[in-house]
Amino acid sequence: MIGNRPESRAGIAVAPGRRFIIELAPGEALDSAMVMLTDATELVVRAQGGTTSFASDVGRLAVRHSGAPGVLEIEVPRTAPWVELTVGRRRVWLKSGAKVESPASADEGARYHVSLR
Repeated sequence: MIGNRPESRAGIAVAPGRRFIIELAPGEALDSAMVMLTDATELVVRAQGGTTSFASDVGRLAVRHSGAPGVLEIEVPRTAPWVELTVGRRRVWLKSGAKVESPASADEGARYHVSLR
């Protein structure tokens, strides 16, 4: 909560299919993403702060954020074959099979804290 106002939140859950891309436009007011693998079957993206909108299509989720800086929480199913997080054309996180590629190491809670700047 900020002051007397609750912090704004938005979210979406989608089936990731065989290949899935989460796209962020360059310059969005998103500071970081906390990405974690889950035993769920749906991929979940939540945003905190500012105003966030989502547009999904087969294999793709576009995230647009404005206003106050924000943070994404992304839950990726362990069973998803391929999930990529991009900022513009720059890949910032990838799950391919059981392998994860990230500039950040997983913390003790198996979460990846990924900078989006």
